Amino acid sequence: MKLLRLLLSYLFVFTAFSSVYISDSDAGDVIAIDVGLHQSELVSLPQAMTHVIIADRSVAGVVKHGPKKASVIGHALGKTDIRFMNGKRIVRQVNLNVHHNINAIKKSLKMFFPDESIGVEMVNKTVALTGSVSNAETAAKAVKIVKEYVLNTANSEEKARVINLMKLRTGQQVMLRVRVGEIQRSELKKLGLGLHGIISSGRAVLGALESQGVLKILAEPTLTA
Repeated sequence: MKLLRLLLSYLFVFTAFSSVYISDSDAGDVIAIDVGLHQSELVSLPQAMTHVIIADRSVAGVVKHGPKKASVIGHALGKTDIRFMNGKRIVRQVNLNVHHNINAIKKSLKMFFPDESIGVEMVNKTVALTGSVSNAETAAKAVKIVKEYVLNTANSEEKARVINLMKLRTGQQVMLRVRVGEIQRSELKKLGLGLHGIISSGRAVLGALESQGVLKILAEPTLTA
């Protein structure tokens, strides 16, 4: 009697386990798909499906176009798994990552800043701006534009996260005005002046020498350092 009960218990456990176990042959193939927020991606199946299982319906949805075609739609930022089933068999599993529309952001930045090299990457749910720009003002404007775009699509201040990883191509630029002149040494000796004294005296002395014909200005270029 005890042996019979033991066998019945074993059969019950084995039956319960086998009803939820999926062997490798029944698992189907697994693909990873990135889709933009409020965007869709068409999925083709190797076999007909009977139903779909979505792990998190707040992140994604599915629209069937036929037994072997469906569109996955990104509803919210995040990740979820979608299983296209045929009875108990998984025809295809999609590991879905829903992110902001990177291509649209890149196009907007290129339109506003055609001469800058700005990259856009996703870090979890945060948009990271990379690359290099000519100055800090341009970087600040780029961050503001992307933040406005993200806020409009995410509809949440908390989810509108943008980080600035851009580098400045150059430091602060200094404009130098240079005066190239010619001085008659014989006249300087008559005035009792030396070259070093004239340079340290400043513009007033140079102006006086120029008015007296001792100094002749040859060029006044502006240099950027």
